[in-house]
Amino acid sequence: MPKTKEKKLEVVEVEKQELAGNPKWEIAATDIDIPRYNIRQKSSEYDAGEFGDLVIDKSRVVVKEGTMVDVIVVSAVKAWREKIDYQLGIRGRIARTEEESIALTADSEYEVHPFADITFLIPKPEGADDDAYQFPIGDETYAMGKLDVQNKSYRNTYMRLCTFAKFNPAVPLMKKTWTFKTEYDSRGKTEWYNATFTVAKGEAPDAVVEFVQNFTS
Repeated sequence: MPKTKEKKLEVVEVEKQELAGNPKWEIAATDIDIPRYNIRQKSSEYDAGEFGDLVIDKSRVVVKEGTMVDVIVVSAVKAWREKIDYQLGIRGRIARTEEESIALTADSEYEVHPFADITFLIPKPEGADDDAYQFPIGDETYAMGKLDVQNKSYRNTYMRLCTFAKFNPAVPLMKKTWTFKTEYDSRGKTEWYNATFTVAKGEAPDAVVEFVQNFTS
């Protein structure tokens, strides 16, 4: 009996020590809730913005159609997805690696196309909506969101980033600024806007480079 009591006391003491200690809190980039960017299309099911505007969280305009802004790329991740007509209400399956994309293509009755999620920062312009720009970095405040690009938008953004990186291996993408705008396109009676990146002359501020390095590490 005495031995049993001693064991119970030891267990209670260990539990008290664990509860009293400060837990280790490690934050990864995947733990951060990054808002979504969307380009307002005629088929968009939200009210914010006009046709061709870049909207964050489907609620606030951050880039008006026809406007060019310099942005800083935080990350760009390629994947593959089944191409299914949105009117069918079916979400296409996604492959995250080349091997998975080959298996998905072999298994799917639909075409499988590459797409990318590109996360980028937009510096707050004078007079802009504070609620859309919630990330203070250095002396500036930024909007940060993730844009899903496919088809022509994929070629005009992700593939341009890759091309630049291939021919400029000594220049980290995080140190470059890119000019973002939306471009009108049409086929028959269907109209839409694509996303485009072009290389800008400026460089990202040191505080932003440090932020991106810590964010992606």
